[in-house]
Amino acid sequence: MDICFVDHDVSNGMINWLPNGTKVINKMKTFIREMWDKYGYSEVQTPVLMASDLWKKSGHEEMFKENMMFVNLDKLTYALKPMSCPAHINMFKFRNRSYRDLPFRLAEFGYCHRYEPSGSLYGLMRTRAFTQDDAHVFCMEDQITDVIVSFCEMLKEIYRKFGFEELKVKLSTRPEKYIGNDDSWSEAESALQEAANKCDLECEINPGEGAFYGPKLEFSICDKRKHVWQCGTVQVDFSLAERLGATYTDSDSSQKTPIIVHHAALGSLERFLGILIENTKGLLPAWVHPAPFVVLPLVKEAEDFSKQIKKILKGLDLECLEDYDHSEKLGYRIRKYIEKRVPNLIVIGKKEMEKGLVTLRDIEGNQEQLSLEDLVIKLKGKNEE
Repeated sequence: MDICFVDHDVSNGMINWLPNGTKVINKMKTFIREMWDKYGYSEVQTPVLMASDLWKKSGHEEMFKENMMFVNLDKLTYALKPMSCPAHINMFKFRNRSYRDLPFRLAEFGYCHRYEPSGSLYGLMRTRAFTQDDAHVFCMEDQITDVIVSFCEMLKEIYRKFGFEELKVKLSTRPEKYIGNDDSWSEAESALQEAANKCDLECEINPGEGAFYGPKLEFSICDKRKHVWQCGTVQVDFSLAERLGATYTDSDSSQKTPIIVHHAALGSLERFLGILIENTKGLLPAWVHPAPFVVLPLVKEAEDFSKQIKKILKGLDLECLEDYDHSEKLGYRIRKYIEKRVPNLIVIGKKEMEKGLVTLRDIEGNQEQLSLEDLVIKLKGKNEE
């Protein structure tokens, strides 16, 4: 499929995206951006490299140091961010905030780095650098449950679009090493359970597996082979905003500390794409496939008609390859694109061209002749799949 590669000598555990892979990742991002816009998030971008002092204040360096990567510059120590939480808190602090601003939703395709031992690295599934659909919602205590419910609804909508209907949920509770007080942890766990109940999500309790700053719901998807993949999370955090000095002005003019709801639906985009490729055997949904169609004119006279088809596909926001190599037999040309996991072939012969027809063939060998009008209807449907 020519999606990506890893150069173990130059950048072990880090993905090099080829043109096809870049198209896929960008299409995934476009869809997630649409979801963020629908659910009221503002997209931001924060630095990859941030001062070590920030990670000490947040508690990440104490709790997560063995998985962090550090760099010395100008006699100061910086860390490559393993997540975006402190950066988003910093952004919340950039201006004075009022209770009227809450819930305040920030989202980012955060490029994160985490140290993983060489022996544990595995293609797209386990990397040292990854892109996370990282979001943080700053809210008041009485808004927590509604914020979590909203995220759960967004997450279900996202998973359905990618073809994952079956969902398993775990409530991960207080670990041995944590920050904050027991009352806040209990309140956060209760809010997560209440939100799950409101969304008709049955939760299995996962004792001691919460993040160091708060409990979380973990969302796992089931692929066609019944493999379970943990992807999304939502966490309630009563501690980080206080540790980093983030406040808002309440209705009585007093300064209050916001609660932070951390969440990601896909988690690592790299890993999620790996799961999607496994689940579809490389036949990605048309809307996210780098080139879901190839036009194969059988004779030179059909090339202009083929270009007309490509224009129609472009109008439907569908990528299309063209193959004008008439020196090869049709069977060879078809096999070539099956091997590349192109799911749909549009074959145009001289007779079809004269009648204004095309033959639409899928990768399984099923085919049908269609007029241009019927082709458009069919392709619109495929773009929704």
